[in-house]
Amino acid sequence: MVANRTAKAVGPTQLHQVVATRVLGGEAGLEFDQIARVILHSAVYYILGLPESSGYPTFLLLASACFELRAQDSDELQKFQAMLEAMGSQKRASSILLQATRLHCVFQQGSTTAWVDGSPVVEFDVMTESGDPIVFYGIDLKDRSAQMMGNGGRQSVAAIATGSGVTFLESTESGNLNVTTVFAGFAENSDKFLAVHSRHFFAMGQARPSQYHGTCSVPE
Repeated sequence: MVANRTAKAVGPTQLHQVVATRVLGGEAGLEFDQIARVILHSAVYYILGLPESSGYPTFLLLASACFELRAQDSDELQKFQAMLEAMGSQKRASSILLQATRLHCVFQQGSTTAWVDGSPVVEFDVMTESGDPIVFYGIDLKDRSAQMMGNGGRQSVAAIATGSGVTFLESTESGNLNVTTVFAGFAENSDKFLAVHSRHFFAMGQARPSQYHGTCSVPE
């Protein structure tokens, strides 16, 4: 009797052969320093906000970024350190701002816009030459309320805390809206908050919005 032929083997039959074969695999697609560079992109460019959705915890992103920067020149390391300092400064500013019950704000330079023949024309403007402040007091962020004292007298305003700072909304008797945002960040070399004040003015069929830039401080 003729025995049936055995089918040709298509792979190793012993487990130790399989393990040995794995050692002979090709090179990894990414070296460790390349991985660090990819993570560094996520950490540095999004360090003041949320990191990209990469699947890695934030502390791993920062740790990998630090590892990569050790091999870089001192300028890159200084930039990274400056970013960390900025994070600390922003955290401090946010803490002070969220606890403030009174703010003195000064706005001067800005711009006003009018529409001429259907096209907006922007002109330089100064809100106040004297530098008289707008004062927000009785600030209650839980109740979303505050009082405002300006050249138009005292007004009740809404006070809303957001990811960027605190915004005050004033609805005037004439139906216009004034918006003041105090950012959770200090002006350079000071403890004054960056701020912007916008007036959305409309009357007699004419729109005349304006915006002014300045700073706010917590009185001692």
